[in-house]
Amino acid sequence: TDYYGKKSLMVDVEPKLEWTPSKFFDEQLQAFELWINSGEVQKKPYHLPIVLQALLNKQHRLKALTLLARYLDFGPWTVNYVLWVGFYSYFKVILKQA
Repeated sequence: TDYYGKKSLMVDVEPKLEWTPSKFFDEQLQAFELWINSGEVQKKPYHLPIVLQALLNKQHRLKALTLLARYLDFGPWTVNYVLWVGFYSYFKVILKQA
């Protein structure tokens, strides 16, 4: 009933919402892995900033670190690029979380 004692026509229905986790990082890490496997590592990696961002998420950290290590194995120029993109900032955050 409402304020005036009349039966309310409004129905209290709460929609049942289900949260589904985003697959964004999974897809981006997979794309980076495919790019590494393609052998076109002389180009700057488009997905590298996203891989670094994935390091901050515990769920994706191992995969991101593995891919980052594979990328860094290609030579010193990859280390320079990772540092240029801002690896130190991400590394500091990871150390604070530990």
